Amino acid sequence: MGRETLSATLRSLERQTMMPYEVLVVNQGPKDVEVREQWNLPIKWLHQDARGLSRARNRALDEFSGDWVLFTDDDQEVNAEWVEQLVSLASLYPEASIIGGAVFPPTRYDSEALFVSEMYVHGEVLICRENYLQPGIAPHVQNDIWGGNFALSRACIEKVGRYDEAFGRGSGVFEVGEDTDYMMRVISSGLTGLLSCRLIIYHTYGTRPHGPQNTDELIEMCAALHWKASQDGSPIEREIARRIHPYGKKKAMASRLTGGKLFGDEAHRQAIFDEKTAMLNQGWTLSGGCLKRKEQ
Repeated sequence: MGRETLSATLRSLERQTMMPYEVLVVNQGPKDVEVREQWNLPIKWLHQDARGLSRARNRALDEFSGDWVLFTDDDQEVNAEWVEQLVSLASLYPEASIIGGAVFPPTRYDSEALFVSEMYVHGEVLICRENYLQPGIAPHVQNDIWGGNFALSRACIEKVGRYDEAFGRGSGVFEVGEDTDYMMRVISSGLTGLLSCRLIIYHTYGTRPHGPQNTDELIEMCAALHWKASQDGSPIEREIARRIHPYGKKKAMASRLTGGKLFGDEAHRQAIFDEKTAMLNQGWTLSGGCLKRKEQ
C-alpha cells in the first residue's frame, strides 16, 4: 500500500451498511499517508519495509483476529454492502472456506488501450475439484476466485497456509499469479470455494497500457504453477495445474516451422515457458508448499 488512491478505498469502507470489526492496512510506503485524513474506521496500521503484494497479504493473515479476513486493494472501492454480504454468505454457505465475487472496471475507460482486471459473476456457484476453472453459469466466465475481492476463513488459512511470496506485484520473481496459486492450493486440499455476484468491488483505478509484458507475465505464472505441481510433496495437484494452458504445443511447432507466419506468438510463449521452467529447475525448490531459492 502507499498509493494516493487509498483514501478512496477507506472512504468506501466508511460507507458500509455493516461496519467491519477491524481494518488492517499494510503500509509498505511512506507513513505520512496515515495522517493526511481521519477516517471513522477501526484502522490498525501495519508497517512493513519489505515490498510485495503477497508479503502484505501474509502480514494481514498473521495479524487479523476474526473468523474471516476480507481482502481488497488500494486502487479499488468496495460496494456499500461488502461486509454485510460476506457475513450473510458465510452463514448461508458454511461449506465454503474461501469466498470471492465480482470486480467491476472503471467507468468510461478505453479498454482497447488500457488493461485492468475485471470479473463478472453470474449468480452463485460452489467451486470444487470437479468444476474449478471450468465454464460457469455463463460459458465465458470460469469458476475461479481472484482479483482483490475475496475472503479466507481461518480454517482455510490453517489448512492451506500463507501466500507464496514469489508471486505477485513486487515479488521480483513472478509478478502475477498469487491468487491463482492460492486458489489451486485450496482446491487441491479438498476445500470448497464460493463465487457470488453479491460480493462486489469497483476497480476504480490502476489501469495500465496493454502490452506484450502482460501476456509474458501470464506465461511465466503458468510455468511456475506447472513446475510446482510437478514437484514431490506439492500442494497443487497436477491435474488441477493442467487446466491452465500456457501455449498450444502443435501451434508452437507450426509457428516455428513457418517462421511465425502461422500462430505467430505461440513459439514465443513456449520459449518463455521453457526458460522459466529451466530457471526453477536450476535454482529453486519447494518449502512448505512455497517457492524458495536454493542455498548457494
